[in-house]
Amino acid sequence: MSESTQQYDNDCLVLQDLSGRDRPAKRKALQALDLALKSTLEHEIIFDKLLSTLLHCTASAIDGIREQAVNLIIRSVQKTIDLDSNMGMSIITKASERLKPGVEPTEETRAEWLVIVQKVVTKTSKLGVKDVEVLLDVAQIGIEDAFPEAQKQAGKLLVSLAREAPVLVGYAGEKPLHMATTLLVHRHSALRVLGLEAVEAILLRNARYVDVLFVQDQSTGRAPIVPTLMYDHAPQVRLALVQAVGRLFAAWPPSDRYNHAHQLLPVILTSSVDGFPQVVQAAQDMIALLGKQCAQDLVDSGLLDTLGEDAQVMGLMHVVHMAWEKTLKSLLHDIQHFIATRQITALSVLNLLVGFAAPKDVTRSLNRILHQLIVTYCTAPDSLTVEVASVLATKVPLPDIYLDILLPHLQKGHWTAETGAYPTATVLTAVLALLDALLNTPEQNISIPAKDRIKSALSKDHITSILPTGLNKFVN
Repeated sequence: MSESTQQYDNDCLVLQDLSGRDRPAKRKALQALDLALKSTLEHEIIFDKLLSTLLHCTASAIDGIREQAVNLIIRSVQKTIDLDSNMGMSIITKASERLKPGVEPTEETRAEWLVIVQKVVTKTSKLGVKDVEVLLDVAQIGIEDAFPEAQKQAGKLLVSLAREAPVLVGYAGEKPLHMATTLLVHRHSALRVLGLEAVEAILLRNARYVDVLFVQDQSTGRAPIVPTLMYDHAPQVRLALVQAVGRLFAAWPPSDRYNHAHQLLPVILTSSVDGFPQVVQAAQDMIALLGKQCAQDLVDSGLLDTLGEDAQVMGLMHVVHMAWEKTLKSLLHDIQHFIATRQITALSVLNLLVGFAAPKDVTRSLNRILHQLIVTYCTAPDSLTVEVASVLATKVPLPDIYLDILLPHLQKGHWTAETGAYPTATVLTAVLALLDALLNTPEQNISIPAKDRIKSALSKDHITSILPTGLNKFVN
């Protein structure tokens, strides 16, 4: 076997000189190594022998030699079935050296180095903790590179690493996720999509770090990442977001699923009211998947005997129950948003949330919801506000519960205390709009005593003097 490789020793000696001299001889020597590596039967043996020379050539002063050497390494790693761990680390170490800022001047070569490292990760059978630390450093350098193609390949490296060694990546703490967030705020939408792929790969086995995506970066003042991506101008980014979130939500174990439901559920619900049909369809698919998975959780925990026809409804009701308080608090804040489109979106999502919720969750929060709906209607009268009130009315077991909260808002003193910033007529109009929603809810059979309560409240002088007309439908 040594005789079959000895003929290349002279070529390797020629290539030991890294200067710009003897260019024709070096090109010829590297072409000879190229022919040697094309051997099918002895490829791995020859590659093992020539690797040190090829790695040495990647530091040549001649651009063409460096580029060809890197290209040969890519092809050879690709052809290798099971890469020896020592060879793999030799390649990764050299890549780490060449990718440092100011070392490799050719942008395309830096990107190819990151391709090599990706292939090493997938071809090496076992990676250790130290190996992963070095690989993460390599990915970090690539992500911070000014060349978009290098950033792209570094993102792919991060994805490969998270998939091949998820536990070891988890040992690195929040670092891998912070690396992915650099891609999530990139100006190119394709890299933001890749960043979401990296996030999904990292969080699949490391859900405990998901908070990084939902809090403001204190060092830079950057807004929370995911809430910003929900309104990304590129539909492919919003599509990738709901798909990644939906898959994570369904794939996590129950403990992680419900611990982070208040963060992920609004993303899916917001996507379901997106203006792009593909995003809406993906969100609906993810809602169905989530409902089935949560229903299975109920069966596994013994709360349901079997998966019946209403299993999806029960599953969604369960996950909404687990996320109810924090999600509702956020939405009630967002329906007061100063940007009209954000306010409309929040109202649409609130409508969906209430529709999926259990009656007991809606009933115990009814006071808060109705009050915020009154304020919202005073700010910007919209049919969506009334739609939410209509859905609320279907969830309340007795109309009197609804009236107990709404009718006090018609009292004269209530206007000053609760909504003093708005004209009295505006507040009264808002309350009547929500009251009308109850009366027009088919599911509610308004009793005669309840109707009498409404008539009594609306017959007061301070109401008829402000709105002398338009009350007939309530009192007749």
